[in-house]
Amino acid sequence: MATCVGITEVTEALRRVLDRTTRAEQENALLLQELEHRTKNDLQMVASVLGLQANSHADPAVQAALKSAVGRIQVIAKAHDRLQRRDPVAMVRTDYLRDLCHDLGELLRDVRPLVVSVEAERVELPTSGVVLIGLLTNEVVTNAFKYAFPHDRGGIIRVSLKRVDAARAELSVADDGVGCSGEPRPGLGARLTTLLAHQLGGTIARETADPGCRLVVNFPLGQPNRTQDG
Repeated sequence: MATCVGITEVTEALRRVLDRTTRAEQENALLLQELEHRTKNDLQMVASVLGLQANSHADPAVQAALKSAVGRIQVIAKAHDRLQRRDPVAMVRTDYLRDLCHDLGELLRDVRPLVVSVEAERVELPTSGVVLIGLLTNEVVTNAFKYAFPHDRGGIIRVSLKRVDAARAELSVADDGVGCSGEPRPGLGARLTTLLAHQLGGTIARETADPGCRLVVNFPLGQPNRTQDG
C-alpha cells in the first residue's frame, strides 16, 4: 500500500512538472513569435524612413548610401519573414535568392536593360548562415549594378549557389560587364563583403569572367564564425 501511494505521488508530481513545462514552452513560443513580428515591423519601418530620406535628399551620393542601407535592411527583414528563428538550421532555396535579386533589380536598375538570373541548390545552413548568404548576395549584386555596366549598358548578372562536396558550398556572382581587376574597389561594400565571407568561415576570390567579373565565396556547411570586432 505504501509503495502504491508513493508511486502515485511521484506520478502526480511528474505530471504537474510536465504541465508547467508545457505551459512554459507555449508561452515562450508565443513570446518568440511576437518578438519576430515586432522585429520584422521595426526593420520595415526603418527601411521606409531611410527610403523617404533618400528620395528627399538632393545629394546623389547620400541618396545612393541611403538606398544601399535600405537594401541591407530589407535582406534581414526578408530573412525574418521566411525563416523560423527557433529552428537551428534552415534551407537556402532558389526562391529566397530569386526574390532578393528581383527586389534589388527593381531598386537599382532604373531603365537599364539588366537581368539578374539565379540558380540555387537546396543548401542546408544554420539560420544565421542563410542571413549571411543573403547579405553577401545583396552586396555583390549591388556592386555589379553600380560598376559593371556604365553608360546605361545592358547585361546579365548570374547568381549561383551550389554544393562543392558534402562539407562545403559555393556562392558565385558573375556579370558580363566591363570586367574587373584582381583587387576590389576600396569602399564600404568591399569591406562588408570580406567581413561577411569571414563570418561564414569562407574564402573570397575575384576573377575575370571574360567578359565581365566573377566573385566566388567558398564556405563550409557549418556554424558561421563570430567576429571579435562585431
